[in-house]
Amino acid sequence: MTLATYSHVDISQTPKLDLTDGQKAAATTLTLWANGAIPGVYLYGPPGRGKTHLAMRAGYVMEEAGLEVLFLRVKDFLDELRGTDDGSAFNDRSPSAVRERAMFAPVLIMDDLGLARDTEFATEELTSLFKFRYDNRGDLSTLVTGNLRGSEIAGRYGAVLGSNIRGLCKSAGVSGRDLRHA
Repeated sequence: MTLATYSHVDISQTPKLDLTDGQKAAATTLTLWANGAIPGVYLYGPPGRGKTHLAMRAGYVMEEAGLEVLFLRVKDFLDELRGTDDGSAFNDRSPSAVRERAMFAPVLIMDDLGLARDTEFATEELTSLFKFRYDNRGDLSTLVTGNLRGSEIAGRYGAVLGSNIRGLCKSAGVSGRDLRHA
């Protein structure tokens, strides 16, 4: 079953979502994603512009449409794999179970790519995850947020990860004023 079989949604029309001008184009891209027109979205922009808020709203809408959504912060995902996160979102915390849940989630939202240190471990795990999701993009839907521009991902985490995210996700910039200091 592909995402295209689910109901039509419009992220910009979700309740309690007052979009800034810098978020409106991203909401249009998220609407295409939520309706199965594209397999993935990469929301990028400076801190405080509403990327996580948009991602959480998109996830909420997808859940309302009956899809299973897994929301993870990249750093927390990597901490889980290392076995160093005490506030686990997973019942089975073995690295293979954590990895498998993220790989096979029908809808995966990975928040804050670029905040995790660019260690060899992070690069290997993220490359493996996004390669799998790229290879299965007809059946799995992916949303990633981050402060890095698409071209900066390769510089930070390597060419393979950068290529997989660029191939999997349509990039959508989120701009405007810092909403945390409004």
